[in-house]
Amino acid sequence: MFTPPARAELIRVVDPVAGLPPALQHALDEQGFDPIPRPGPHDWLASHPGPGQTFAAFLARRPPSPDPARRVLYLQPFGPFDTGQEPPVDLLSRFAAAFFALEAVVLPTAPVTGVTIRINSQTGQPQLLTRDLLALLADQRPAGACCIVGITMDDLYPDPAWNFVFGEASPRDWAGVYSFARYLPGEAGPAAASLLLRRACKVLAHETAHLLGIAHCVFYSCLMNGSNHLAESDARPLHLCPVDLRKLQHSIGFDVAARYRRLLRSPATPASPMRPGGSPRNCCTSSSTRPAPERQHVHQAERVPCLHRSRDRRTRPDSGDLSPRAVPRRRRADPTARSGCLTGRVPGDPAVGS
Repeated sequence: MFTPPARAELIRVVDPVAGLPPALQHALDEQGFDPIPRPGPHDWLASHPGPGQTFAAFLARRPPSPDPARRVLYLQPFGPFDTGQEPPVDLLSRFAAAFFALEAVVLPTAPVTGVTIRINSQTGQPQLLTRDLLALLADQRPAGACCIVGITMDDLYPDPAWNFVFGEASPRDWAGVYSFARYLPGEAGPAAASLLLRRACKVLAHETAHLLGIAHCVFYSCLMNGSNHLAESDARPLHLCPVDLRKLQHSIGFDVAARYRRLLRSPATPASPMRPGGSPRNCCTSSSTRPAPERQHVHQAERVPCLHRSRDRRTRPDSGDLSPRAVPRRRRADPTARSGCLTGRVPGDPAVGS
């Protein structure tokens, strides 16, 4: 049973801030942030309790960080990415540049030639094999890239035993790939487009932060909170808590006030102001008011830190409906070095994970 940490523990997990620049100290003031709520029965922490990653624990992992020669975040769309359903790539790029305080460059849309494709037996829709996409990204990562992130509107799967994944990352290769296919709202119109953009920005920032060694947050309402279903993901805020803000600032070295000002101009920033001393209050729905999924029968197992998969152990895998294209010989992304929130879905179960 997860119990939200007491205030004294929240102060400890940020680590002493004495000696930091005054603006950064102000930004890390825990008074400006909401503590994490007690999880509901279907929420992430109800089934994944843990001690969390303090700033000291983050440093102990010796996480990767951009160096002066690698300061560009590349977005690689995998086509088609011009159907009118996808979030605007230029807005995603602007948000990523503001969030990570790095240059963000959108590469030309790439075809999925040479990528294994299957038809999902549950949905009847095509799915791309993530390890093939990660291998492409690792091979094609430009010089000067701190990371390269593939984005697609096609559904994804990691191997024949799994129904689907939202995405997968290979920190060793500074590469990740994420799908927005299952974040599409059920209706059309400006409100639906805005919701899709916000969801896309959240998953892009959340998973790219995992590439930088930032684990799930259990201390505050934070972008890095895990989520077990779409309602919980939607309730997750778009900002970082003081613990994870300090991790990101340590890795990249940005001016925190300038970053907040840039985020205020981002198309995905919420209407309520995100002041440099903290974050908007009441930006998240409490666990008691979140709509619960119809049922929750997800079998999940952690293979490596922050690698979460689930599959249906009651039915046969989708291996029978594979229709792969020939994959050329190339350097494969190391499957033991994968990270991020890689989650499959039990057929018929609405629960998700991230």
